Amino acid sequence: MPIYRTSRISIFSLFLLFFAHSITHAQTEPSGEIDPIPGQLCPDWTISHIKYFKTTDIHISQLKGRWTVLDFWSKSCSGCIESFPKYNRWRDKYRDSVDFMLIGYQDQNNEIQPFYDALRKRMKLSFPVAFDSVIFHQLGIVSVPYVVIIDPSGIVRGITTYLSQPQFDSILKGKNVELYKVYTTHQPKPSYNMEGLFLISGNGGKDTAFAYRSVLARWSPDMPYFNPGSIFPNSSKFEALGLRLRMLYKYAYFGEYTIPFGDPLYGRVWPDPVAETKDSALFSDSATALPTSTNAWCYSLKIPQSRSSKYTLMSDMQRDLVTYFGYDVEIQTRQMPVRRLEATPEAKERLATKGGKPSWNVSNHLYKGLTLINSPVSTILDLLHEEFPDNIPLVDSTNIKGNIDIVIDTPILTESDIDQALQRNGLRLVKSEQLMKVMVIRDTKPDQQAILND
Repeated sequence: MPIYRTSRISIFSLFLLFFAHSITHAQTEPSGEIDPIPGQLCPDWTISHIKYFKTTDIHISQLKGRWTVLDFWSKSCSGCIESFPKYNRWRDKYRDSVDFMLIGYQDQNNEIQPFYDALRKRMKLSFPVAFDSVIFHQLGIVSVPYVVIIDPSGIVRGITTYLSQPQFDSILKGKNVELYKVYTTHQPKPSYNMEGLFLISGNGGKDTAFAYRSVLARWSPDMPYFNPGSIFPNSSKFEALGLRLRMLYKYAYFGEYTIPFGDPLYGRVWPDPVAETKDSALFSDSATALPTSTNAWCYSLKIPQSRSSKYTLMSDMQRDLVTYFGYDVEIQTRQMPVRRLEATPEAKERLATKGGKPSWNVSNHLYKGLTLINSPVSTILDLLHEEFPDNIPLVDSTNIKGNIDIVIDTPILTESDIDQALQRNGLRLVKSEQLMKVMVIRDTKPDQQAILND
């Protein structure tokens, strides 16, 4: 069978170890059942036409009890031939535990045997060689070197196109070693189309082979909606589907979809980005607006496991938003609105707890009122803050130090209901302002945009 010819052996042929030589031959039906698989028992192949060995044929099962290295080669593979002296040295070094055997592909003019005999004499080679093209066809070997390492129990410990001394020593010690990958007609090499995108639809490899990935796409009604609520600590992945742009910025800078009451940022950081851009509609403040294909996005970020961290994800996401949208983000200190809960002097005394097991009860999200026993004032704010759709933070300005008891047995359906219920208990919410950190989003300055467009 024809074999592609290569140049004469030289030091430059070492590069051929990285570009395996192709073999063309008549194909037989691949069974797949005889393929060697690392970590599994080697199929019981028959190797025929062996020279310089105790027998001319042997089964793999007969080689058990010692390590075995099978090196498949062809006459035109200079990289294969340059490895022969290495195997000769290894055979002397590991004489008591390892056997080496070459398996050559028979060329069309039957020149490989006299060719090897000349090499054997010149290189003083001392291991057996088989000239068995049948096993090449059975295994679907299309390029050489093709090296198989089998342990004394018959388990395949490695398949590669190149084997170094440190790698081989590690394998003999039972260690897992990353080896150069080889391919066959049964397991073809992944193709790559430069017109497509790497790893998409199997282009160049499996779509799970990436080390780092960042993807942004417009949401459409045929996609699911997913809002994770938070970037989780020690995570290496963040994904959100169908979110408006303001929400993505909140995740990138706050790590949360919303700043919950009791969070260290609550009342100190304004909960929404302030967009001072030409196209402010992209940053709609409507928390109830449904996602559409014009205002919602899908975003996916996966970082290496070794970098797993909520803050690493946030930092990478911030960089992505600059890359994708080009807006400037600045954290400023501004006077922002708050609602302060204040108490009359009489209320401080009247609401003081009578003791008992701390508890609180809310019926149907305040629709039937609430009961608070031996609990801090902040619990009222925690229960009430979700009743205000404008996200203005609630601040405790009552100066009540201890726990309180309070019973509100009337429906709380509107802001007016909240005001009336609180006032009946000597409390009230007063609109005010206080300094907060604010995320301000602006259009990129002209000089910066020029850099982005370069």
